[in-house]
Amino acid sequence: MPKRRKTFAFSAIRGSFVLIARQADREVLSVRPGSLRLVKPTDDAWRLRIRLLSAVSLLGALSTSFTANYLRTIHADLLIWVVALSIIAAVVYPIARYEETAIWPILARRSVEPGLELQLRSVAYGRFGHTLLAATDGKELKLTVYGSRKRLTKALEVLREPVRLPTIRP
Repeated sequence: MPKRRKTFAFSAIRGSFVLIARQADREVLSVRPGSLRLVKPTDDAWRLRIRLLSAVSLLGALSTSFTANYLRTIHADLLIWVVALSIIAAVVYPIARYEETAIWPILARRSVEPGLELQLRSVAYGRFGHTLLAATDGKELKLTVYGSRKRLTKALEVLREPVRLPTIRP
């Protein structure tokens, strides 16, 4: 049986759906078995994410530019153009997906403080942002969480799993 991922992290903003938010407003929703936390990463961690996204954008732009110039010089037909650009997309896409699955957990681990422990009340899935209603210290909190619906569903399944403590043998 394959090993399932036990920790997830998502970009989260308090309040309603916002397409573009300032860095100061962004937080990370960290999901582990039995634990749902809202944490604030350090500025250095945010810079790591920005550098990775910049590198992916630069890689895609440069490779597309070089390929287009090369294909133009050899007078390539449309089929070769489509194949070349598809190869570039096949290389750049997994790197961009890495940001969603690997960078957010790193940001969650590099938080300044432990964060807010949340109790999930309800989930409303949307097309781009999903709304979570949670409670902390008796206060209701509305969060917009960004990420794929499938990943969020898996994360919430992990959240419901009981925490298995190690057994102590005498």
